Amino acid sequence: MKIFSRIIVPVLFIAAAAGAFLFMRHLHSVPEPAAPPVPEKSVPAPISPGSSQWTAYQGGGAMTGVASGIDSVGLKLRWTINIGNNAESSAAILDGTAYIGGKDSKFRAIDIDTGEIKWQKTLDASIAATPLILDNKIFIGDTSGILHVLSVSDGAELGRFETIDEIHSSINYSGGRIFFGSWDNFLYCLDPGDYHLLWKFQTDAQVHATPTTDGKHVFIGGCDHHLRSVSLASGKEDASIDFDDIVPTPPMVVKNSVIVGTMNGVVARYAVGESSLEQIWRRSFPGERFYAGFAYSETHSAILASGQDKALYCLELDTGKTVWAFSSLQGFDAPPVVCGSSVFAAGKDGRLHVIDIKSGAEIFSFLAGPPIKGAPAIGNSVIIFCDSSGNLYCLSH
Repeated sequence: MKIFSRIIVPVLFIAAAAGAFLFMRHLHSVPEPAAPPVPEKSVPAPISPGSSQWTAYQGGGAMTGVASGIDSVGLKLRWTINIGNNAESSAAILDGTAYIGGKDSKFRAIDIDTGEIKWQKTLDASIAATPLILDNKIFIGDTSGILHVLSVSDGAELGRFETIDEIHSSINYSGGRIFFGSWDNFLYCLDPGDYHLLWKFQTDAQVHATPTTDGKHVFIGGCDHHLRSVSLASGKEDASIDFDDIVPTPPMVVKNSVIVGTMNGVVARYAVGESSLEQIWRRSFPGERFYAGFAYSETHSAILASGQDKALYCLELDTGKTVWAFSSLQGFDAPPVVCGSSVFAAGKDGRLHVIDIKSGAEIFSFLAGPPIKGAPAIGNSVIIFCDSSGNLYCLSH
């Protein structure tokens, strides 16, 4: 038995070693499987800047929120970047670049084609307003009360104007003048060439909302419960209406009249005279608040009004009668934008809703997730908007 073990064990060992050797040779001789093909990266077609720009809050001037150059059908996400938590600003768009500020105090210029940051400038405090682009300059206020003037090309600071308190108002313009409100209770009017003060008008409370204009008057809603008409030339008050309620909405000018909303759910239209504001109609919406603002469809002779708690309302311009109401889960903190026969409305439900103006039916929606506070900006064949977590989205075809 010992002799058998002495013979068989070495034999088995040699056989096992030989088998292992042959097995390893077989493994090395088997060719490796071909690597799966790498899918080609999908790159959106380059954007052509075109003539459609968006250089001020709600289009500037009368702030009717009317845009052009984009079809509501077939929109897709082009890119997204983050610009800092709690964002509530909206973008300006010019020649293939989007300009926007964030709560992180950074002001950014972003390439619309790629989403890459061309340049960024750190300001003195957080930014809640929308920039105005005028004569290759950017005018933007921050919450330290400073109006900054930056170069469009590289963000270099060209000048500044200091107020006493926070600036949440966007900058508007007309007749070679720029104007904006501050929490120091003043409406300011400056020369855009050298940024010197032309006049300032004192109200009885913070001027939070962006002022609008018909070219002769500047209209402001106020925390002092008033809608005021102020002469663009002199800075003197021409007329005022006491609503006995906060008037937070940026007014909108349409056909020699001004539209305004209140926190207690009132929307009203006033005819504008040289030194008067005469009521045309006044509507009350119980349980609703109007904070964000308006847009106008001339084709449908309709006002689009964002309700902060319930719905987006389509109202007849002549009568104020409700044509339709589009309900959203949490209402709207941003003003709508009209483009052709569609209205783009950014919701607190985290969706960008695209609605047919005639029927009130939803055509398309894009889910961002967090609430959207900033107004959508439409220009250069894209739509750009930001959610409250700071994600900036660019949609295109």
